[in-house]
Amino acid sequence: MVYRELAEFLIRNAPEGHKLEILGHIDYSARCLRKEKESTNSWVPDWRYLLFGWPFGKYVGYGDDAGQDAYRAGGSKHEEISFTGTQLGIEGACIDMIKEVSAIANDIDDDSIEQSWGSGLDSVVYHTGGETILAFLRTITAEVRSRYGGGRFEHRRYRGHAMDWRYELSEHDTLRFEGKEVKENLRTSMKAATHYRRFTWTNRGYMGLMHPRAKERDLICTLYGGQVLYVLREHGPNEHSFIGECYIHGLMDGEAFEVFGTNGELDSETFVLI
Repeated sequence: MVYRELAEFLIRNAPEGHKLEILGHIDYSARCLRKEKESTNSWVPDWRYLLFGWPFGKYVGYGDDAGQDAYRAGGSKHEEISFTGTQLGIEGACIDMIKEVSAIANDIDDDSIEQSWGSGLDSVVYHTGGETILAFLRTITAEVRSRYGGGRFEHRRYRGHAMDWRYELSEHDTLRFEGKEVKENLRTSMKAATHYRRFTWTNRGYMGLMHPRAKERDLICTLYGGQVLYVLREHGPNEHSFIGECYIHGLMDGEAFEVFGTNGELDSETFVLI
């Protein structure tokens, strides 16, 4: 109950446009690996455990430009949130469904992600334009570059980034200083995006990164006011459990409202999270 009350307090009191950020801290994997009974609601973080993964980075920029939203998958919609007993109601829309998921990234060597996740990619044009392989290279960094330096993450993050395997596959000693820095930045960006996540294809032919607990037929939803997209699992009439955040390439800046909506509006519903 204490965790639920704290989660409700944080959601209610977060500034508009940031109320759903706490959902990125939900991690069922620790509980599942310990084979413990779920003792909290699906939308409530269990703060007894350290996260196996971490939320998607929500901010980009540096210096005077720091703090800009990295994504705006929920478009210009504002949060519509309600609490009923132990349940959380959030206005949003289902935009797709998971078709298939890969192995978890941590079970794959970094140098093998391209072969393990990217095998079989063809040269057809992706939804965003350009070849599918380029979409894949952007997906495995979630389009964000994390600037590396001093043995830690710096607060320098930039949107519109793609993996470049020319550096990743180069021997470290053969690179000049600038090349070594680029290689470290690329690896850091890829690790930040893929750590403890699965690669996925959706029913509508989009690719993305998922919470490790996501599985086929889970719903991909936009929750109004959220920066990213979210995975929900249907349990019954208007009851869902929250699985985790997700990145779907080509749908992270509100494109779903135009692509799948009518006159810029999606078929909205209230998702009741149990």
